[in-house]
Amino acid sequence: MDKRIDGFTLISARDGMKLYSYKPTIFHPLFKEFAPMLENRRLRFFRNYFRPGKYSVYYLEENEELVGMCVVTPGGKGLKLKSTKDDIILGPYYIRPEHRGKGYCKTLLQWVLDIYPGYNYVYAIISNSNIASQRGARAAGLKPYRYVRLRSPLRMHESCEESASTHTIFRSA
Repeated sequence: MDKRIDGFTLISARDGMKLYSYKPTIFHPLFKEFAPMLENRRLRFFRNYFRPGKYSVYYLEENEELVGMCVVTPGGKGLKLKSTKDDIILGPYYIRPEHRGKGYCKTLLQWVLDIYPGYNYVYAIISNSNIASQRGARAAGLKPYRYVRLRSPLRMHESCEESASTHTIFRSA
């Protein structure tokens, strides 16, 4: 794959894998979309593009093949539950189906967290039905923090009891 594209940069290599960063543009929010992007997600990326600190996308490669990606957004307005500009928000993150169950999610998340020194907390908002992403968050050291119900396509949320929740917010210790 030709990775000589503006904004796509090798960050680190180890154990036969490489981590790349991608600087999003308005028209190309992701370097590679592994799954169809719904309009509400495209709108969120567009909105985040104009926020201070913007967002970054990281891709994990093994054997010249991209196996997964992780979006990192600065904390603050994107997560209104006591998140500050000193926090980061993971997600969405995605491992291609043929590479799942091999530890790539844990590797990707931990590697991304290693390049973000100095944050206070790491958050991830994960659908209660997305068991794979919840396992990945736990493997990277995040723990369930709060249960929420999403109210709109822009992911406005309100705290609620676990039984009424649609999503779980995970947070670093």
